Amino acid sequence: MKASAAKRVSFLILMLLLIWGTVPAAAEESSGEEAAAPEITFWQTDIWDYTPAIQAYVDEVNPELTVHIATVPLYNYQDKLKIALASGDVPDLILFPNWLLPQFALASAPQSGMFADMNQISEEVVGELQANLARGVWGTVNPPYRQQSVSFIPLNSSPAVWFYRTDLFRQAGLPAAPDAVSAKLNSWNAVEAAGKTFTAKTKKALFGEPSELFRHMLALNGPVYYNMKGVYIGDQNPQIKKAYDYVVNGLKNGWIGRYETGTPAAIKAMKSGAIGSSIGWPGTENQIKDRFGKAGSGKWAVAPLPEGSTDSGILSGAIPADAHEPAIALDLLHWLASEKMQNWAYHELGLFPANLKVLSEPEWLAEKDAYFGNQQVNRVLAQAAKTAKPDALSQELYPAPDAYDNAISKLVRNAKADPAKEWAAAVKTAKSRAVKR
Repeated sequence: MKASAAKRVSFLILMLLLIWGTVPAAAEESSGEEAAAPEITFWQTDIWDYTPAIQAYVDEVNPELTVHIATVPLYNYQDKLKIALASGDVPDLILFPNWLLPQFALASAPQSGMFADMNQISEEVVGELQANLARGVWGTVNPPYRQQSVSFIPLNSSPAVWFYRTDLFRQAGLPAAPDAVSAKLNSWNAVEAAGKTFTAKTKKALFGEPSELFRHMLALNGPVYYNMKGVYIGDQNPQIKKAYDYVVNGLKNGWIGRYETGTPAAIKAMKSGAIGSSIGWPGTENQIKDRFGKAGSGKWAVAPLPEGSTDSGILSGAIPADAHEPAIALDLLHWLASEKMQNWAYHELGLFPANLKVLSEPEWLAEKDAYFGNQQVNRVLAQAAKTAKPDALSQELYPAPDAYDNAISKLVRNAKADPAKEWAAAVKTAKSRAVKR
């Protein structure tokens, strides 16, 4: 790295100041008659460090640029962003964890004016980005109610797929080869029938976490809780009851286990072999290797989920409407979405690519994973990313009410709970807590 260029990428604030003090967003404007060299301010969380990528942009693309990087602790990120956006003292470019996007839905709606519509900066660049990135995750972060405005650029993908135990599938007499699973268990009705067989033969649950299954089924088709105008429709949407009944029947018949998502009990049950499969994402394969060690080698495979995948992504870039250098910020986003930097983020940060060319690289797709029976895991994940639907729950204008998940949690914790009563209570509670317009 050239010393002169290295000086142009700086950490704006010490971590302690970021936690306790004010986060200055924009660099001070230079005075004088000579034209000042361009400067931008970039915000990121402390989970994924894009500093090397920013430095590469300065070195290779814009050597006159100075980038001030503010790295904010994740637990404090949301509050700092809200304060900055409300005050107008904003950075030029923000990396958003996608799970925070519902908290900023109103801010990113076209009428709010807090985020730039990047089409207004450069339709050509935005059009190129949209053509180059996976459609599912693009649709997740730029939903229809924004009326063609583009407030977020997804920088990686996270498609949902199906991880399963091949040894337990064979024990149950079910297809175990990934191609056969994909062909024969291609609908949720087929999975229900297979689940009953699986449990009857193995005395184990096919899926362990009912709330995760419920959420995925809803995320496939929107709108779910709110329509595109932000009006609550959860009490009128038959898909919610359909997914709820599906989970209830699975719990009743035993092929869906009674574990709450991500709890130690669920992890323990998975490790003990009491659960035969789970919904997962890029990175789940590494979790499986860590949890099962050598004992799990050759016993796992991955297949597409029945009726399709959704993709909520991980990180997206946004440019505030009050940014000082929006054109440079968009050019930097274009760089971060490029083949080169998508490969960098995958190898260095573990973030699965969204760039369609990267998702189609033959050598990468052909890599075989010995732990997964020499399966081409990248190929399955990449195909899911390229064909995934937008995550309907992440698209919605307001956060989903938690009443329905709470109802399922009550059924999980108490096998004697009445599903009909819990449903009626959930409908009433969700409607009372829904955001009113």
